[in-house]
Amino acid sequence: MSETKDPIAVVTIDVPGISITTLGEDIINILQEMGHDVVKVVVPARMKQVLANPPPEIHKRRVLCLVEHKTVDLLSSLYVRPRCVVSVYTTGWEEYHVHEQLTHLGAYLKPKLHGVPIRHVSHSRHNHNLIEKFARKYLSPSTYRELSGQLECILFGITDHFKPGDGPVSPDKIRVPYNRINQAQKNIKLHAEVTRQHLNWLSVTHGVETKADFYYAPGFGPEDKSYRFNRTVYNFIPQIKGRNEYAENLRGYGMFLSTSLFEGFGLAFLEMLASGLVGVFLDRPWIRLLLPEYRYIVPAGELAPCMAHVRENFEEARAYVLKEIVPLIQKKYALRRFCEEVVALLNSIDEVTDDSQRSDVA
Repeated sequence: MSETKDPIAVVTIDVPGISITTLGEDIINILQEMGHDVVKVVVPARMKQVLANPPPEIHKRRVLCLVEHKTVDLLSSLYVRPRCVVSVYTTGWEEYHVHEQLTHLGAYLKPKLHGVPIRHVSHSRHNHNLIEKFARKYLSPSTYRELSGQLECILFGITDHFKPGDGPVSPDKIRVPYNRINQAQKNIKLHAEVTRQHLNWLSVTHGVETKADFYYAPGFGPEDKSYRFNRTVYNFIPQIKGRNEYAENLRGYGMFLSTSLFEGFGLAFLEMLASGLVGVFLDRPWIRLLLPEYRYIVPAGELAPCMAHVRENFEEARAYVLKEIVPLIQKKYALRRFCEEVVALLNSIDEVTDDSQRSDVA
């Protein structure tokens, strides 16, 4: 069997509007374009919902799992046996408690789990660094050295849907980079307050009356009353479904604001920057690792002044994004490159094993 025809099972979720759902679809499309025989395997998104039985579709296939908390469940049967598993940690390491983090890493203490070759992939340098720091802190030096052989870092990327438009755009067309209301990660209260300050400044200094457009995923929009924050600064709009339509819509906007405290990766921000929007970011480790040299990363107290500066110097700011940031993203953060590197990793660990043999992690 030729390398490009080897069967691959992509384990993902099917929750409309959630980034992993979209990412899974994009990865499957790219792998198929590369000539691979790909099957989509949908598993429950909830962390505590255990798989009763591993999906039969993974049997004798190489597995790319995008739902890291289901990886161990995939190897819980003597009768459903993947050839090898690469598990991508697609969420933020900060989202879990210490006991959950230790349990997660326990699956990767040896090159094989229940006799199946397995590797852990961090999709961002931020996550990879946090996991290595955690492992060095909580594990013995010898255990950490053995674990580190199973820890890889392959940077996620975006598809070529996202590119700047040809027409002019207004800096007063502001898009929210989130599709859900969230405080713990997205820092929505700060986002709303800084947005309020900027819109007031626009009104007083330029006579511009506008709001920021907030495209929300089904079930994650204005009906979510979990947090009290200033909702009057947003136009709440149902999320756009098609990828082409979404990419086209982005090209009509000029600016966005990020107040995220942490991100698993930051795909939405790269998509917006690649589409020509100018982003202003709260200074946090995740964005410093994602785009170390980016110009508009500032402390919380400087977010509103920075937005005003970008607005007053928009042509210069956008030219900077188009000439320096877009080419960098296209080179460093391409999803096709991620898929190629994952396939290479699957190839390197692939072993066709005897289904009758099974060895536990020792």
